[in-house]
Amino acid sequence: MKLQTEQNSAPAISFENREEVLSVTEEKSEKQEKRKKLKWKEIEGTSTTDVSESDAKLSTEPISSSDSSDSFRKRKRKNKNYNKEKPQKTVMSNPYTSTENSSTESSDSSESSSTTMSDSSSNSKLSQNRRNKNRKHRKSKRNKEPMKRIPISEWRLKYDGKDNGRKLAEFLKEIKMQSKSEDVTDPQSHCSIMNPVRSLLKVTALGAATFSITCLYKGNERFYENIFMPIVRLAPPETAHHLAVFGLKLGLIRPGYQDPGVLRTQLMNMVLRNPVGIAAGFDKQGEAVCGLHLLGFGFVEVGSVTPQPQPGNPGPRVFRLKEDKAIVNRYGFNSEGHKVVYERLKEARQKCGEDVALGINLGKNKLSKDAIRDYVKGVKRFSGLADYLVINISSPNTPGLRTMQNKSTLFVLLSEVLKARSSLPLAEQRPIMVKLAPDLSDEDIQEIVTVVCSKACAVDGLIVSNTTIERPSSLKSINAGQLGGLSGQPLFQRSTQLVAKVYKWTEGKIPIIGVGGIFSGRDAYNKILAGASAVQLYTAFIYHGPPIVIRVKQELEELLKADGYDSVQQAVGKGVDRILQS
Repeated sequence: MKLQTEQNSAPAISFENREEVLSVTEEKSEKQEKRKKLKWKEIEGTSTTDVSESDAKLSTEPISSSDSSDSFRKRKRKNKNYNKEKPQKTVMSNPYTSTENSSTESSDSSESSSTTMSDSSSNSKLSQNRRNKNRKHRKSKRNKEPMKRIPISEWRLKYDGKDNGRKLAEFLKEIKMQSKSEDVTDPQSHCSIMNPVRSLLKVTALGAATFSITCLYKGNERFYENIFMPIVRLAPPETAHHLAVFGLKLGLIRPGYQDPGVLRTQLMNMVLRNPVGIAAGFDKQGEAVCGLHLLGFGFVEVGSVTPQPQPGNPGPRVFRLKEDKAIVNRYGFNSEGHKVVYERLKEARQKCGEDVALGINLGKNKLSKDAIRDYVKGVKRFSGLADYLVINISSPNTPGLRTMQNKSTLFVLLSEVLKARSSLPLAEQRPIMVKLAPDLSDEDIQEIVTVVCSKACAVDGLIVSNTTIERPSSLKSINAGQLGGLSGQPLFQRSTQLVAKVYKWTEGKIPIIGVGGIFSGRDAYNKILAGASAVQLYTAFIYHGPPIVIRVKQELEELLKADGYDSVQQAVGKGVDRILQS
């Protein structure tokens, strides 16, 4: 304020020529340089004894009115820019204490800048270089040590409006010392605490993932039973079904179990490595044939496949009965059609080879006007690809399908199907089986047995049985009343007795595949004792996952050896009377 008052009160000076202007400008330049020296001395805290009394007087001497000239304004603007461009440092050095030559050169450069335009352009380049240097300096310092935010209240308390540059330097130095002394605000200390935690989490996650993948691949029963399958059951049933088929399609599960020789058996014209197969309804579109074979199934049955693609019944159409270990489904022959499934199975044959015993379950389209023709088409299409074909006339989810089990309709159907097979080359003729419903009366079953044993309709085997539409009183689940076919443990007793009846009435001349409620090796063994040459799983596989296949085979092996049987064939039908009396 004092300087400004004296400046305003100073008398105006007039100049007559250019030489007087230059002389006054030189005087002013010298005064400003000396004033800067004095200011730097004060900032560094040094004594001003080295500065002459005349120099000290210059700090309080009023500025002449000639400072209003253009050259003064240019220098003043340049000095402001210089102060802005100078990087903030906690320790500042005096540029005027270097050498006399450097001070002389700076004064000469200031004089030359006021007289020539070329020096002004060089100074602008210099200031640009300084700005670039300052940016790099700030960026590197920001990366090394983040600045601490300064509260505005604390900033105001530190400032009294005088000598701001020195106090700013002291204040920043104080903040820096506080940041180093406090471990909590030190980012490096924080990182040193968090890095081990993050590393531990990464190692734990990697270990858990490796363990899970290994257990999935090897088919660890405890892992599936306690961890994986409970998680799968959180998903909707149909979604879980699709995910299971997709995983098997990729061949992600390959248990290391080797089938023993006692499980080796023969079914029709096929030699099976074990008598445990997967029932139709799981792999409806023939997507996971190789994966199911690698899982350990002795044979794989896909379908049901219809001539034309159809979506099936609207969803939801699959329901779990957890308390009863059962499932109700009303899929309704959802199929991608003969053409798509044929091409897919053809690729599977090339990929897996002839080791896979493949059965194809044939169905009819819901809106078909000629059901018999649909089955004939299926026989002609898939005979050269399958190891056996199944005529499915027992599904409860297609209107009018079960009526084809009556004696007259069944006779016509099987006659036409067998004629279609006979028309094919001998190398492409495959065994044909019929799948029966468990809800038939004894009279209906005897009529079916009469038809299939006749010469004109002599099929090669029977599958007993499909799902049931009846609901036992023992069911506890809230989904027991859902429409559709019931499968699982509630069906075991009924289907086993039906196997025994068919075996007895056919005198064991027609091979039987037993299906329905098999959850253990004991269940499979009882089906074999009732007259089944092989068995199929469905609901148990959905509830327990891949390990159930190994468990059933191991238990079956132990039971056969315990009863003195050297093969599955020796045990077929040995318990018919006992089962029928139970």
